[in-house]
Amino acid sequence: MINFFNTHLSYRDDHNHIRVQQVQQIKDFISQQEIVFPGIGSILTGDFNCTPGSDPISLLTNTGTDTFYLDTYFEANPTSAGFTFTSTSPHKRIDFIFYKNIGQLTIDTSLIVMNQPYSGNNYCSDHLGVMTIFSESSTGIEKQEINYAPEIFKLYQNHPNPFNPTTTIKYDLKKPEQVVIKIYNSIGQEVTTVLNDFRPSGHYSILWNANGQSSGIYFFQMIADGFKDTKKCLLLK
Repeated sequence: MINFFNTHLSYRDDHNHIRVQQVQQIKDFISQQEIVFPGIGSILTGDFNCTPGSDPISLLTNTGTDTFYLDTYFEANPTSAGFTFTSTSPHKRIDFIFYKNIGQLTIDTSLIVMNQPYSGNNYCSDHLGVMTIFSESSTGIEKQEINYAPEIFKLYQNHPNPFNPTTTIKYDLKKPEQVVIKIYNSIGQEVTTVLNDFRPSGHYSILWNANGQSSGIYFFQMIADGFKDTKKCLLLK
């Protein structure tokens, strides 16, 4: 089950402090509902009448909390402005789809929709829409992203970083090979093996779900055919 919530915050420009109060009440309400109706995720959507980085949005996306909310459009399109208002002349983003980051869902894609007039200069709304596609995730879900073979073995920095509790590790294989990816804590103790299997050449991504681990620095290491690389990441709850 997915818990779904929709809201519309105060529209007045001088009501930022009221929107902060509204967001806090929404967070508290969702937390109460999750106790009664536990599910694989909670999604919060709506017209928030404030932009990314504002106090109400930061209250949701503050990574210092145990379970913060992800701005799904930004996660899927970190370099795109994604303006949603007004539909005829988009100049700011005030419409959002947030996912409470408990690691059970993966954000696949997020798009600005309803961005074409249906007749002349008539749009469905004075706002453009946001659509996000999710898939259910678990530790060790792996995707082969591109079919052509890369020229080298490579381990990429994880994303997001810092993270809580899931992060994606990408790697390249220039030829078919046995691949091992392990996680170690800050004192070098092995935490888990994310992957130990044979893979064809290609570009891959794999999910690490750090549920049950404490906040701190971790290292992920990839070994394949003499190639060995280690990178550092930060779990921040």
